[in-house]
Amino acid sequence: DVYFVATLSNPFPFGLQLNEVAIIATIAPPGDAAEDSTSECSPGTHIDGDNKVVVEQTQCFIPAGAQGQVLLKITPKASGQLMVKGIRLSLFQHLSVLCILAQEQESDAKQRIRERPLKQRLEIERNSLLGLDKPLPGSPSARLSTMNAGYLLSTTVVPPLPRLSVIESSQAREESLSLYEGESRIIKLVVANGSSIVAAERLLVAFEPLSDDRRSADDPKADLRMCDLVDSAFSYLYGPDGLNIGPQKSYSLQVRVAGLAGLKGGEVVVRYGSSTVPEWSRELRWPVSVSVARLIVPSAHQ
Repeated sequence: DVYFVATLSNPFPFGLQLNEVAIIATIAPPGDAAEDSTSECSPGTHIDGDNKVVVEQTQCFIPAGAQGQVLLKITPKASGQLMVKGIRLSLFQHLSVLCILAQEQESDAKQRIRERPLKQRLEIERNSLLGLDKPLPGSPSARLSTMNAGYLLSTTVVPPLPRLSVIESSQAREESLSLYEGESRIIKLVVANGSSIVAAERLLVAFEPLSDDRRSADDPKADLRMCDLVDSAFSYLYGPDGLNIGPQKSYSLQVRVAGLAGLKGGEVVVRYGSSTVPEWSRELRWPVSVSVARLIVPSAHQ
């Protein structure tokens, strides 16, 4: 499902009840020009044939002289380029209204992208001068809709991909793994494939420093030393060759962590994808905090 937020303004001195509010969208295969192949349907309608998008209708009420926001949902049924052209709605039970977005010129789009950091900086400075602790307007959805107001919206719909998540761990996410220097321990992560149609393949397990440790590194050399330390401390106990996690299946990953001096933890990064869509991949990250106690060895003095 894809969600969009539309901000609508009511200029009349009376409230407006908007019914059958829905997105007008088209979708085309990669490399093809977008065609009007939208299917505008109420929830629960079965889609087949050449129809590529299911559009859900909703309703909202906008008070007199005010603005209102409505959350709109569409469900793409094919991969390709999804173009949102506007919204349609009905007024007074019989009047159908089409709100079509304008096509932004390429030069204007490039200029808007270039000016975005400047606008963000000016917004921060303005909020600081006004003593505000959050941007204006306060709603993140309002900021999102304002950013793209008045122009066609485009997004890429990728083919079905697997989606892995950790459903069980021998080491709780918020706990720290306590090790003595030189000691090692194995942690188990049970990952499940939430997709009902695509297997998770091309699994690659890697290890990276925790994001907080990366930010605290003062220079690139310190960052490299931290990466080397994590690579030395973490190791993946490989499963069978050609490992894949089928739809709605799970697998237990085993990672060995060694207690090395200076180690604060690392992230287990699992990169994966589908053999049917080699150009797309996903990754799963699981942080592991580690505290290493120095091993004290008694010595005899003459």
